Amino acid sequence: MKNGLSKIIRIITLPPVIALAALLTLWFVKGFFNTSWELIVGIVCLTVLPSLAYAVQPLVKSLRQNKREGQRKLAVIFSVAGYLICNLVAWFTPSTDKLKIFYLTYLLSATAIFLYGKCFGIKCSGHASGLCGPIAFLGCFVNVWILFAEILIIPLIWASTNIKRHSIAEMALGALVPVVSMALSFIVFGVLPHVA
Repeated sequence: MKNGLSKIIRIITLPPVIALAALLTLWFVKGFFNTSWELIVGIVCLTVLPSLAYAVQPLVKSLRQNKREGQRKLAVIFSVAGYLICNLVAWFTPSTDKLKIFYLTYLLSATAIFLYGKCFGIKCSGHASGLCGPIAFLGCFVNVWILFAEILIIPLIWASTNIKRHSIAEMALGALVPVVSMALSFIVFGVLPHVA
């Protein structure tokens, strides 16, 4: 029962699901998207590509043995590819600075998580990052009350520790990474948080 509930919580809060919810929210807020094409690019890069990891994993022979680890590796590859693409598209088209900050936050977060793991052997939760980052962004630019949704990290921590996917420290670090990444993105573009 507890394991089943944990899995449901983790599915509902998957980064591609949260990214889709954030993108659709931003679509209805003036000053983020110039065209519907930009929204489509965002959905493909932040939701569709990262989700492909789960479909592709059974097709890759070397990743079949350990399903979870195979999905994790592919998720990182597909996610980073998607983050790079949406950033490049945003930089080379007349996208708004707010949208560029949103995408850059994703890229910096993924890069930090990768470096923590490879260089320092620190496992950082991409799941927590994918939940807390978009909520923090929406709280800064859409409505400050959205920040209360960060309380969703509590059931996610419970679910992740219950099925032994992450420790509390790994979840906490994952939640902190996108906040720092967003602050760096603000500095890059010289933009301050502003609720629409």
